[in-house]
Amino acid sequence: MDHQFLLTEPTTEVEVLLLNHPDYNLDKSDSLGDLPESAGVFAVCGRVNGKPANCRVVRSADNIKAAVSGLFEDSEKDACVREYMRSIKTKLLIYKEFPEADQQELEKYVSEWQAQYDPQCNEELNKVY
Repeated sequence: MDHQFLLTEPTTEVEVLLLNHPDYNLDKSDSLGDLPESAGVFAVCGRVNGKPANCRVVRSADNIKAAVSGLFEDSEKDACVREYMRSIKTKLLIYKEFPEADQQELEKYVSEWQAQYDPQCNEELNKVY
């Protein structure tokens, strides 16, 4: 299986954060508190050779912190995403805040990010990466 690397450049004002939930990593570290509570678009992906790769999900949210935290919960509807989030695999969060955007604008950004990052979550990918 080839890796699908994500292109992220500092000029795009996109933030990249090593995503840790204290219940789902060996160090018990937690980065969820570092997330903004504003509206925006985010993508969760793996890390290969220090670079974002193999995007699992792209979504928009009125509150990025709450939405990303929710990916770890039983209420997450996509079982594949929930399984990946609860694994001890290294996860990177790519996000961009759009505090003034309405739902229609956020969905436009989601469509653009989905086309760019091609999110895929499946059992094979979760086993390996």
